[in-house]
Amino acid sequence: GDVYKRQVSTQSTWVMKDKETHRQYILGYAQKLFDQCEKEDQSGNHTRKLAMDWRFASYCYEVLKQFGINEADLELKRKFCLGRTIDVNRIAVSYTHLTLPTIYSV
Repeated sequence: GDVYKRQVSTQSTWVMKDKETHRQYILGYAQKLFDQCEKEDQSGNHTRKLAMDWRFASYCYEVLKQFGINEADLELKRKFCLGRTIDVNRIAVSYTHLTLPTIYSV
């Protein structure tokens, strides 16, 4: 019992000390993912993977709120990511419903 409590308190102390590092890492990752998704989106390659990447980028911006960051710019990017998730997913689904002509052998 006491060993577990010491481990948990040590881990939470480490997290608190390094909070700024974690915030910077998540912010950097969110920006990198946002830029990557935007580049892929502009190339016209609308796939379900791209929709999931947009969704994950929005999650990253949401997580930043836990660090006390409530900037309007990040909120706009989060909403933009969610919008692109819906749009890209809609396009990807419409691509999968296209059917190629079937050749029947007699």
